[in-house]
Amino acid sequence: MLLQIISHAFGWILFLATIPFGFLVFFPLRLWKWAVILTARYFRPDLKALLTAYDSIFAIDKFFQKPYAANVTFFIVEGHISLDKIKSGFARNVLNKETEDGEKLYDRLYQVPVSYGGYYFWQEVPVDIDKQIRCTHEFKTNDHQNELNQILGDLMTSPLPGALWEILLYTGYQSDKSVVVFRIHHTLGDGYSFNHLVDEMIEQSSKYMVKIPPLSVSERCRLLATAPTRVASLYQEAFTHSDCFTKRKINDQGVVSITSVPLDVMKAIRRKTNTHFATVGMSVLGGAIRRFYLEQNRKMPAYVSVMHSLPKSGHPLTQMCNHWGVGLFKVPLSCPSALERLEKTERSYNQYMGDQYDQLIHSHIPLFSLLPNAFLKLFFSTNFGTGMGFTSVPAYDKEAHLWGHRVLNMYKIFGLQWRQSAVAAAVYTHNGQVAYTIFSNKDIIEDQAGVDQVTREYLHAEVQQLCSELGIQVTPWNNNNNQRPIRSEGFA
Repeated sequence: MLLQIISHAFGWILFLATIPFGFLVFFPLRLWKWAVILTARYFRPDLKALLTAYDSIFAIDKFFQKPYAANVTFFIVEGHISLDKIKSGFARNVLNKETEDGEKLYDRLYQVPVSYGGYYFWQEVPVDIDKQIRCTHEFKTNDHQNELNQILGDLMTSPLPGALWEILLYTGYQSDKSVVVFRIHHTLGDGYSFNHLVDEMIEQSSKYMVKIPPLSVSERCRLLATAPTRVASLYQEAFTHSDCFTKRKINDQGVVSITSVPLDVMKAIRRKTNTHFATVGMSVLGGAIRRFYLEQNRKMPAYVSVMHSLPKSGHPLTQMCNHWGVGLFKVPLSCPSALERLEKTERSYNQYMGDQYDQLIHSHIPLFSLLPNAFLKLFFSTNFGTGMGFTSVPAYDKEAHLWGHRVLNMYKIFGLQWRQSAVAAAVYTHNGQVAYTIFSNKDIIEDQAGVDQVTREYLHAEVQQLCSELGIQVTPWNNNNNQRPIRSEGFA
């Protein structure tokens, strides 16, 4: 205890010693930013509001060349949905919706970031609905699932059209189904904002389970007292940790694969272990990657560091924005036990959240808002110690229809693929199932066959091993990605 007190006191001494240097750096930046905002008001009336720091982090991307931060929700629907129905439905439900003041409710769908004076501002662009919503493909091979995965993998880094979103229709899927892909760049909004647009499309209401209680006075005092040393240790570990997952990737292409697990199986695991849904999802994913590396006889580190997007409390929900946080968690790969992996992942989660590291990250995000675009690009081109991205978003809990067509399945693809990213995974819970999507850099999983093996075989094997170690009896579930999985029964 005494050593910790001395350590934190020394951290504050060093922090106070750096204040003059910080003032010399950030005060001129603050003055420059004020000057940029003022001149933009008079000389660039075409520019709208300044992007927030949370927006600007994604705006450094190359939208119209090779974007690395576009997210996807795609629907597998019953029957053959027409392109005209999609255009009219999206215009009615989303694009043309207005506020009480007659303004566009989702105005970001009409805007792109542009750089002026080193900072990003929103600028309106014309939206051609025929360009943004189009039918681009009919399935040509007999293996439609594999063809769809390849299409999605290529799409993730394909140039965006005039606006930073698009809807693509793929017809003739498995002869009697259609696939509707909604891609949107992260600059326009985070996962909860994107989820709300999907809600508007299917006329459902997703569950928004963001319940982060405010810090008590004692917690705030503890956070303040320990902030310098803990921020330093967080960045020290992030920038010095290096392994096969975090090293800068040579390949700039990815492969996508999808699968589903019954939701009540995951709930039974949570109840039995008293763990968070996110840690179950991350540990199962880590176990699947571990199995793949063992099968390939490849060397792997003792753990993989996962960057998990965390929603902040107070999300406006009905507005498009980036209102997110981040968690940096460790998923062990060295232990063969699925249960031990889950328990250690849960400990990592609880330690991070219990020490309010998420609050610490939020506390210095305002400093990022002072940094010009060039500095943001430099910072996010470095290796910050995480090789895997993970997001988990809850959705509706009943049957849904997309403009008259029954939704058979829905998946999200987490598109963050900076050059240090290895695997991005999205978990989407809806209508009794947990939809997993893995988007892997080809340096980590080389081809479609490999990523399919991870999702369709190893991930399910990891869930089954976890159930076995916990004594949870489950009936086999249907691993057909296009139908609802069979509900499992008989939990111990």
